[in-house]
Amino acid sequence: MRRLYCDQEAAVRNPSRSGHWNMDLRQPVSSCSVCPDALLVAEFQEEEKRLSGSEFGLSAQS
Repeated sequence: MRRLYCDQEAAVRNPSRSGHWNMDLRQPVSSCSVCPDALLVAEFQEEEKRLSGSEFGLSAQS
């Protein structure tokens, strides 16, 4: 059965949002069944946030 939660999930999601990727996080992403999905979702959400802000002339930093 596939795991639904990983202790490192938040640690993987947060740097992807801030853009401060830590090389130590490569291990959970490469060896875990949860972390790659968490990273993908976080990156998608950030891209959607950036694009929705640009539609209204807003900066992604706002």
